[in-house]
Amino acid sequence: MTPIRKRLSLVLALSVALGIFALMSVSLTPSGTLHIVATAQAEKEEHGAAAPKKKAKSTKKKSVKKEKPKASEVEDLTHEEPKAIGNGDGFDSADFDAQLADTKTIDAVILLDTSGSMQRTDPGKLRVQAAKLFVRFLSEGDRVALIEFDRDARQKIDLTPVTPESVAAFDDVVGQTGDTGTHTDLEGAVVSAYELLKEKGGSKSTKAVVLLSDGQMDPPTEHGTPEALIERSMAEDLPKYRALGIRLYTLAFSDEADKPLLSDMAKATDGLGWHAQDANSIHVKFSDLFLALKKPQVSPLEAGGFEIDSSVREATFYITRKDSVKEIALVSPKGEAYTSTEFPPGTKWYRGELFDVVTISKPLAGSWQVRGLEDPEGFATLLTDLQVQLRWPQSNLKVGDTIAFFARLTSKGEVFHEEALKDLIFYQFKILNLKTGRTAASGSMNDRGEDGDEKAGDGIFSAKAKIDIEGDYRALVGVTAPTFTRQQQVPFSVSKGLVSLVLEPGDEFSGTKPRFVIQLGHEASKLKETEVKLAAELVGEGTVSGYKPTPVAGEEGAYEFSPEKLPAGNYKISVRVHGKDPKTKTEVNGVSDTLDYTAVGTGEAGETEEVAESGDSSWILGLVCLLLSILWSGGLIYYEKKKLNFSKGLPEREKRYVRSSAIASDLASIGGRASSNRRPPTDEDFVTFELVRELLGSAAPKSPEPADHGDGSTEEAAS
Repeated sequence: MTPIRKRLSLVLALSVALGIFALMSVSLTPSGTLHIVATAQAEKEEHGAAAPKKKAKSTKKKSVKKEKPKASEVEDLTHEEPKAIGNGDGFDSADFDAQLADTKTIDAVILLDTSGSMQRTDPGKLRVQAAKLFVRFLSEGDRVALIEFDRDARQKIDLTPVTPESVAAFDDVVGQTGDTGTHTDLEGAVVSAYELLKEKGGSKSTKAVVLLSDGQMDPPTEHGTPEALIERSMAEDLPKYRALGIRLYTLAFSDEADKPLLSDMAKATDGLGWHAQDANSIHVKFSDLFLALKKPQVSPLEAGGFEIDSSVREATFYITRKDSVKEIALVSPKGEAYTSTEFPPGTKWYRGELFDVVTISKPLAGSWQVRGLEDPEGFATLLTDLQVQLRWPQSNLKVGDTIAFFARLTSKGEVFHEEALKDLIFYQFKILNLKTGRTAASGSMNDRGEDGDEKAGDGIFSAKAKIDIEGDYRALVGVTAPTFTRQQQVPFSVSKGLVSLVLEPGDEFSGTKPRFVIQLGHEASKLKETEVKLAAELVGEGTVSGYKPTPVAGEEGAYEFSPEKLPAGNYKISVRVHGKDPKTKTEVNGVSDTLDYTAVGTGEAGETEEVAESGDSSWILGLVCLLLSILWSGGLIYYEKKKLNFSKGLPEREKRYVRSSAIASDLASIGGRASSNRRPPTDEDFVTFELVRELLGSAAPKSPEPADHGDGSTEEAAS
């Protein structure tokens, strides 16, 4: 093989090797679909929030030389259990002491929607009754203001201290609330409340704005478009709330209200957003608002009564009714019956449309029973030196979040220590789903330094809880002893985040089969070019197979997937959603909570689509390598071509020399003249042969030799 051919072969061999290397970076399954090894748990956005996309971590290693980590430095993060919210942040007894000493007053602004739609959604003006109830939840020293709004916001009551006289005046003003407005400018109302609290709110007070509306953002044309006002509220107005420490609490009244918008507005200020299905449930939501703001000591209504101990200086009973006509009676431990028309001196009784508020000073210790209702509901707030303190870190959770919470018992400001009762005091918690009334979680709290408790024996009891279903909840954390019961109640909300995943079991009786139900959250529903995939990791292998779930007819943002499509094995199941934010044009990724599932089906390989971890770019790297190999090969060929000057084509193999006819004729003439007795060559002959030798090279005939006369002598030609 010639040197030129060897060079070309080397170039082609190197090109093929690079091409193979490029293809090895992306492997193809037998069916030809792209398959990339990926971890099973993608990095979640904080609280599922749809923030501008951070660069996702790829499972493909970068081509950067790194030192090999030590074995002790390597961690398996595929299914690392996230730390509970509120756990490990250093909260201790000193923080509880500061909380106990900080008895903040409340500055609250109530925003009441007076648009014309209220005539239809609240003909009985029960929202007015709920506002009256809220004022009665407040204490002397708290302040309240009232602003009505429709097309414009109008201040009806300035920030006014709560007293018996001011409460009566408040009742008169709120009772005149109208319902004839033509528009609903939510942004204008929010700005008016902010300006009032910024100008007159106390520097050390808890500031709250309560927004009740049955409508959507519907401003008059001169105020701007609904989209523009919503964007301004979220981008400018509500960040000012957070900066000033104001929390917005929204109550979406009726199904006509823009529930997602009102909820997003509340969450933007770390407040809560509730939905009242009808006017009859408004007062219940205002009760939750009171619990969120005041965090009072509570005695629950259980078995038709309240347990009051001897340390209670004052008790206020809140009892709800479903019948506006029914009369109830509150019966003391001595059997004395109190009603709204007959009660002893020192007792205050307010009867609303669907609730009763009864305040009793120095109540008798024992059980106070409620009569006149089949299933009475309510609670009693206690003014007492024996208090349970609760630290609940966050009001807004995402489905699948785990939260750690803490409690301790104090007596007159000191940690409660009673050796005789040490083994008889129990710290317990229960979490109720307010929609279904069912218990979502319950258990005991411990001070043993385990299961969420950070330090053993410090008097702070701890527990952890996890909620997997979206909704409004109430946490009841209490201390029970033989002679007393103390409780705090905390309302909180659990939202889907970007996406949630639930396994619905099958029913043999009806013949329904189990299925995975996927629901996109409000934020995910706004995304463009949305992709939803169910990721199934076969435990022990570490690879993730993706399946496309089927949209559920008639349910927006809902999908389903049959577990029968999975091959038999143990899986970790999650759902991933990807899309683009229509405003910022950034990519948004979300991952649901992970479920463990054991599949017994045979699987349907045709339904499978292999998916990569969010941000994986190995296929791009493969194509880049392939392109680079082609360019590199072309460059080498060009270089060799230039070096060897191939512009005129490859050189041909050397051919054998052929004598010309003229030279051949001369040689024949010379040979013909020679004979066996040839004459001696002359000087002219020698000159001729020298010329021929120079011309023919190796093909030239031998030079003539001098004549031999037989005696050993030769004859030289004469000059």
